[in-house]
Amino acid sequence: MWSPEDEEFHLASLEMEKLGLEVPPSYQLGGPLHNTFQRPITLPAPMNEVVIQEHRALVGSTGTKVWNSSLLLAHWIVEHGEQWISGRSLLEVGCGTGLPGLVAKKAGAARVRLTDGCADVLPLCQHSIEVNGLHNPSEIVTGLLNFSDELSWAEAFWTLALDNAAPRHPRRPDSALVDIIIGADIFLSAYNTEGLLAMVDEVLSRPSNTEADQLPEGYKQTFIGCTVPRPGLGPFKDGMLALGFQQVVSVEQVLPESFDGVAWERFGQKGPPHGSIFVYQR
Repeated sequence: MWSPEDEEFHLASLEMEKLGLEVPPSYQLGGPLHNTFQRPITLPAPMNEVVIQEHRALVGSTGTKVWNSSLLLAHWIVEHGEQWISGRSLLEVGCGTGLPGLVAKKAGAARVRLTDGCADVLPLCQHSIEVNGLHNPSEIVTGLLNFSDELSWAEAFWTLALDNAAPRHPRRPDSALVDIIIGADIFLSAYNTEGLLAMVDEVLSRPSNTEADQLPEGYKQTFIGCTVPRPGLGPFKDGMLALGFQQVVSVEQVLPESFDGVAWERFGQKGPPHGSIFVYQR
């Protein structure tokens, strides 16, 4: 039996056929983009807008929809990307629809890998990459990454390989150094904090003395996060300090209008979208 969404889609398809229009195969029943739509995201100048492929329902993961923390982080990256993002090799974890990572690439990041622990979100990310004209697979890719799976961390290094002159990861000499990680609303519970901290520590490993000589003056490995209050945030921040990171930015980000009131109020948040932006470096 079809779901109400499938029935609605079927009727819409029949109307398109009457008009002589063809439903793309990827949007047909069973296709990877079935029951999805494109959401234009308004951003500050000079970026102005990106388009995100979003599911009409939460299917298999909360990451199939755009949430406020992602929107807040995307706005912050537009405003501060030249200082923090430009020219960096970047890994987004828990990317969901991939909004912050896409914005980071458009803001000047050298390489971006959009990763999530749920495979269901990756087709949405890939389509958003293509819709926004970011077609170069050597500069932006998607991939599965689970905080507790060290093999997926290693794959992140391989895919983000820069060039022969790039600094090497000290414990993985065949892979390039990832120098910035971003994540929005990935601190849902204290349960995943241990794996998240281990992944950050490994991916942003300190270079050896020889490799440090190859790095630009003032170079630091960086983590940028954004979240509403979550149980895992306190343990994560304590863990970052224990790993030798220093918090160099802590601001409250507020948008003038609610982007998704239903999603925002689902967790008891009132008023315009707001959350904490924080930057750690070592």
